[in-house]
Order: sequence, then structure tokens, then C-alpha cells
Amino acid sequence: MFLAPHIEATRGVCGGHPCIRGGHPCIRGTRIMVTVVLDNLAAGKTADEIDANCLGLTLDEICAVVAFATEIPREHDGR
Repeated sequence: MFLAPHIEATRGVCGGHPCIRGGHPCIRGTRIMVTVVLDNLAAGKTADEIDANCLGLTLDEICAVVAFATEIPREHDGR
């Protein structure tokens, strides 16, 4: 999965709100937490399988989740 075009898109796709899922980052417009998508990918599921699990996410949204997750350590590290 090539993520470079999706790095900037993460700001529009992933985010958190204190009143939704305890402030955990979710895909905007849904209650699907970023961790749910990452857990599915870590379990070896493909984007098509994640979509088939009724999450209804696009490939762009799944790529944005991965790109978002790669930025978290950098934010805490000050890079």
C-alpha cells in the first residue's frame, strides 16, 4: 500500500472528539475507531476483507488510518 498521497488526507479523515468513543481517534462521520481498522490489518485482513466486515470503509480511508497511525509517534517525539 503506497501511503504518500494519503498523508495529508489523514487530517480530514481521522480525528477525535471527547464525546465520541471517549475521545479515541475515529474515522470522521463514523464511530469506527482507528484502532479497529489497525487491529484488522494487524490480523492480516486486506482492505477488501475489512470492507466486507460491514465497516463500509473506502481504500482511501483505510490508507488514511495507517498514515494517521504513523504520525502519532512523531507527534509525541516532537519531530
